[in-house]
Amino acid sequence: VETGAHLRYAILGNHDWHQGKNASMAQLSRVADTDDDEWHMPSTPVYTVTESVGDAIVKLVMVDTTTLAPHVTRKTRDVYGTPELVQANLAKVDAAIAAAADDATWLIVAGHYPVRSVGDHADTLQLTKLLLPILLARGVDAYLCGHDHSLQSLVDVPTGLRFVVSGNGAKLEASVQEFWSPLFAKAHAESTVNVEFTSLANGFTAHVLTRHAMTTTFCGRDPDVALFAATQAPRRDKCARADVTTCPGWADSSEEDRGKSGGGGTWKIGAS
Repeated sequence: VETGAHLRYAILGNHDWHQGKNASMAQLSRVADTDDDEWHMPSTPVYTVTESVGDAIVKLVMVDTTTLAPHVTRKTRDVYGTPELVQANLAKVDAAIAAAADDATWLIVAGHYPVRSVGDHADTLQLTKLLLPILLARGVDAYLCGHDHSLQSLVDVPTGLRFVVSGNGAKLEASVQEFWSPLFAKAHAESTVNVEFTSLANGFTAHVLTRHAMTTTFCGRDPDVALFAATQAPRRDKCARADVTTCPGWADSSEEDRGKSGGGGTWKIGAS
């Protein structure tokens, strides 16, 4: 994520962790050990950036999603995939989002893995079980991600939570669900997500915020020609309560549906 101040707010992805923990931690130490004043990634599994846009407060919560979904690949599962580690990381992420929700006009969460996606990788199952209920309950306005090499805009209709996938600055995927197909509908029979836009074109996204609106624009090779644009208002149901399960928007789902993942074990939100 790059802001107007030319600071690059980075977060680790699965390929960073594939190189081993030492390689991943070297990217964190770059902030303190070099004079690179444009690189910003001070910690993992989460850190928060605060920006002011006029009288609006923007909170950007950067999440290392590999630490929440280590079982996506074998290279991270075998090293980082214990339930205890995932539970501890999930508690830190929820606490950071809660703190940001306390005074945010706009609450945006960013990570590498998608939560919702109609691309080649599709939804990240562990994140739909663990992170999605937090995003909905805390009043998060948008979740930004990459991983899938496509452009996508999806919206949770009841809440307005927008899922933005922007992962094709270079490599392109072979396919993407261009519309709400019968195949996608069957796979998401209980979903309230509307697929607004998908594209396999190379491109990127830009986000312009005021106090009352955020416009997300999908740009292709020609940045002056928008492929798609969507404007939303900030959610008014932001919740900073210490226990996320007491937030009005907490999904009424069972512990089994919410807390289990492919690696075995049941993980709850709370202190590590």
